[in-house]
Amino acid sequence: MHLVAPGVNVYGVTLLGAPGVIIGYNEAVAWSVTNVGPDAMDFYHLRYADSTHTSFYYNGQVVALHPRPESLWVRTAWGTQRLRVDTVWYSPWGPVVHRSRDRLPHPLQGKARQAPIDCALRWLSYEPSNEARCFYHLNRAKNLEDFKKALSFFGSPAQNFAYADTTGHIALWARGFYPLRWEEQGKFVLDAERPEHHWRDWLSLEENPHVIDPPEGFVRSANSYPAGKEYPYYLGWYFALPDRAARIEERLRAMQRITVDSFRLLQLDVESYLAKRALPLFLSHMEGVRSRWLDTLRRWDYRFVAHSRAPTLFKRWWVAVHNRLWRLLRVRTPEWEITLKVLLEVDSARRVGRPSPHPRWLGPEALPNLIREGWAAVEAWAEQAGDTLIWWRYRATQVRHLARLPGFSSDTLRTDGDGQCVNAIGSVAGPSWRMVVDLKPPVQGYGVYPGGQSGNPGSFHYAEFISSWAEGRLFKHNFVRSVEALPSEKVIRRSLGVR
Repeated sequence: MHLVAPGVNVYGVTLLGAPGVIIGYNEAVAWSVTNVGPDAMDFYHLRYADSTHTSFYYNGQVVALHPRPESLWVRTAWGTQRLRVDTVWYSPWGPVVHRSRDRLPHPLQGKARQAPIDCALRWLSYEPSNEARCFYHLNRAKNLEDFKKALSFFGSPAQNFAYADTTGHIALWARGFYPLRWEEQGKFVLDAERPEHHWRDWLSLEENPHVIDPPEGFVRSANSYPAGKEYPYYLGWYFALPDRAARIEERLRAMQRITVDSFRLLQLDVESYLAKRALPLFLSHMEGVRSRWLDTLRRWDYRFVAHSRAPTLFKRWWVAVHNRLWRLLRVRTPEWEITLKVLLEVDSARRVGRPSPHPRWLGPEALPNLIREGWAAVEAWAEQAGDTLIWWRYRATQVRHLARLPGFSSDTLRTDGDGQCVNAIGSVAGPSWRMVVDLKPPVQGYGVYPGGQSGNPGSFHYAEFISSWAEGRLFKHNFVRSVEALPSEKVIRRSLGVR
């Protein structure tokens, strides 16, 4: 969207129905966002005060639940519709998602299975906020103070707002509603009866994690934990792993004579932090083993390149080891960061002759066996995988139609990248907007998204940018002050509005 009106000239991307630009720049400032991933909801178990489950105890008193009937039209298999009324019971903090006395389908499906029974849900997105006003002010911001004023209206979902302006200031602000919680409050179900288990206050804008004009001369974010070790407040327990942010920082520290293309290439970086740490450990336990597939991995530079076979071999090997390690414990499989930490600890102890730090389930000889068993499974698969070994074929990235209609989706894309790389392309998800802004006046932006300028599948413009996005190209924006400043070949049609 390029929005020009009295007092505003802003360019970027938006959401359907949003009255302005969500990520973009104007003639003075540029900003972008990444999702923080805060702990946005808490569940409170209710002790009912009556057999009908319409009231509960709180701080020694009986508090009523309030019913709200909601009408739903449900389409049947025969194409007709029937009305269903679902009564939702509300506590002072939010709805009771499932009551044990209600007729619940068994088993519960999808995310419904994650909501505990007889618990009230408090969700940050239920809290009053004014995100539209935040972006209204961002679109018109002229300096850092305007940026801060805009963020004061933003509530949910929490975002890392990266900022830069034409005067040379930069900032990163993890802005959103954060309840003042004790350590790990809300990680498990809380007791609704106890007042101390409920949110009492909020972190202010200035108490949200942020940095302005840091000495290193750059800011970076990639969904990982947004604060340093000295940060005094509890923000939650589940964030993206630090590998992408660490790789971005490594690249930025090494950059000199930076250009727009420097940042374009940074967005396309496909070196894997996980592979760089885990593969040498794996290979150290395969010395003397002869295999053409192991030779492929021994020569690998840890980059997830589309036409390479090494990324597929490593991914399969890592998943095999990761799953085998946790299978016997019968617990929820943790993130790979925990697996890597455990493997490195055991290997380090083994090399210096110390006992394993995890002797009950990963003794001194268990680690080599675990790695070799995982490799045996990978090698057996690789011998019959054929072209599926090629990374782009194995990952099978597609830009899918919203209704998952195959004919309206893209072909499989031959792109580099992986979900754990800076170029975080997975099978069905990836960077939906790449943008670089040169803030040396006159401001000029560049960008691309994996789509087209028409929502009509019959149009030549339906998917016109997908190949450019897959190749890592950026388009120069026509960021001008008026329609008259556009080159004539850029103007297809003019529409006149009535004041």
